[in-house]
Amino acid sequence: MTSFDKIQYELKMHLKNHFWVYFFIILTMVIGLVLGIVLIFSENSYVDLLNSDDQNLLEYINGSANLSSLFFKRLFSSLLFIAIIFLSNMVIETSFLSVLVLGYQSLLLVLSCDAIISLQGASGVINCLLLILPVNIINLLAMAFFCGCMISRAAVAKKFRMNFAESSKYVKLNVTAGVSLCIIFIACIIHSVIIPLLIKSFIIINF
Repeated sequence: MTSFDKIQYELKMHLKNHFWVYFFIILTMVIGLVLGIVLIFSENSYVDLLNSDDQNLLEYINGSANLSSLFFKRLFSSLLFIAIIFLSNMVIETSFLSVLVLGYQSLLLVLSCDAIISLQGASGVINCLLLILPVNIINLLAMAFFCGCMISRAAVAKKFRMNFAESSKYVKLNVTAGVSLCIIFIACIIHSVIIPLLIKSFIIINF
């Protein structure tokens, strides 16, 4: 069995063993998405709730920000999100906080897309469908997977009275969380480097 096969097997078994953890995480995120859709059909304006990462992207396209600042701002926000999930899952009793954060981020994604469409009209719809939504959804799913890894570790730690290192080894956190963190970093590069450069170079979509 190759290293890739081992990683694939470990991920498959992890998802199987912790199915209900991921079920409730995804359910919370779906509720956040639905609530966001409900809110955008209200009479209130949510332009001020434009996601900071998407706002930075728009500023770069408009020439008011440089690529390096765009990347580091996105990286900082991703690391902050990871830290929140990590710290809220040090013990199982506070794990629900990380799930709520994911639900809120899902809601904010919908409102952010609505804000972009409100500001840009038809081009905003295209930008959201082709650029903003795909990379942000991938990033959210990777965050959800990281959250599930941390919750499963916290649950094992309490059940078997293990310390952090022992419970991490038990659930193979280095494999599962490592994969999710790699995806988050790749999403960060795509959102803050590749997409802006494509737009600037080929002028595929005008902001």
